[in-house]
Amino acid sequence: MGDTLFLHLSDKPISMLQYTHHISTAFLAYISTINAVIVPLVSIFMGMNCLVHIPMYWYFAFPQGFLYPYRQFITQIQIVQHVIAIVCIGYSFMVDNCTDGLFFRAFGLVMYIMYLAYFAQFYISSYLKK
Repeated sequence: MGDTLFLHLSDKPISMLQYTHHISTAFLAYISTINAVIVPLVSIFMGMNCLVHIPMYWYFAFPQGFLYPYRQFITQIQIVQHVIAIVCIGYSFMVDNCTDGLFFRAFGLVMYIMYLAYFAQFYISSYLKK
């Protein structure tokens, strides 16, 4: 949530994507800790999250720096991350022996579909309509 704080302190606009992302991930983290839900899929999401957020925050720190030409590619990686997450969660619903964390997975599925819609909208308005 530090990035949202920095945006607020620098008087930059905070998008609905930013708000909903941080609220929903905080809620999901809370649900997983109170219910001690540890599903194998978590390692996939944590890895993808690191893969995407490292260049994203590097770009945010230096918006006119080395990664500026790759900003569209960073957004594409984020979209791919959400598609992979949706596929993984969907697969977990089809596996007979995967019964733990049903609410956790359902909430995660809704969350990633919401993120995919927001990022697709951002990508279209930022890169395809120009």
